[in-house]
Amino acid sequence: MAEFVAVPERILHPVPENVRFETAALAEPAFVAYNAVILRGGVRLGDLVVVLGPGPIGILCVAMAARSGASIVILAGLASDARRLAEGRKLGATHTVVADRNEPIGPGRDISGSLGADLVVDATGVSASLKTAMELVRAGGAIVKVGWGPQPMAYSMDPLVQKAADIRASSSHNFPIWEKVIRLLANDQLDLSPLTSRTYPLAAWREAFEEMESGRNLKSILLPGA
Repeated sequence: MAEFVAVPERILHPVPENVRFETAALAEPAFVAYNAVILRGGVRLGDLVVVLGPGPIGILCVAMAARSGASIVILAGLASDARRLAEGRKLGATHTVVADRNEPIGPGRDISGSLGADLVVDATGVSASLKTAMELVRAGGAIVKVGWGPQPMAYSMDPLVQKAADIRASSSHNFPIWEKVIRLLANDQLDLSPLTSRTYPLAAWREAFEEMESGRNLKSILLPGA
């Protein structure tokens, strides 16, 4: 939690003057979402996209899908995620779904229809959600798994074969993605303001982490010098 960190100059990216510090602090998860939805997911104009998991990465995946022309963007979470689902609507979700742990696919299927989703993004960090993704994806569609799930998968992968659907892993980002997303932020083409409402001085780092862990706020931002 240091105010200054020494790093090699070659890995730095200049932040344009019109990009607020709070916005720049959220650029890294935006890069992860860009890689998952745009590059790995290949979302196209008019696509139907389902995002599982309304954490910061999932909500930013919603923003990327909406920004890329998806006609329907469904964000799914649990009843305890009500506040996060509301934030997802601000960033482009056309529908939000409260899934039941015992029947997670029902509401999503009602909205996505009998054909299913062109793209399902699994951003939950729970292994069981991949089974839900396989149920929701359409034939010939794609699943991008960006959330880490350490639990064993006690189910069959045969639905992928039956639907001839792709499953693609997405992790992190690379140098060109940083440049692209920074341009989006500088040109006001990506609005992260719904995620930048809670800031803390460095001395309040423990409170910042606890409020994020408890779900009272979506993303905590530490401000140096505050």
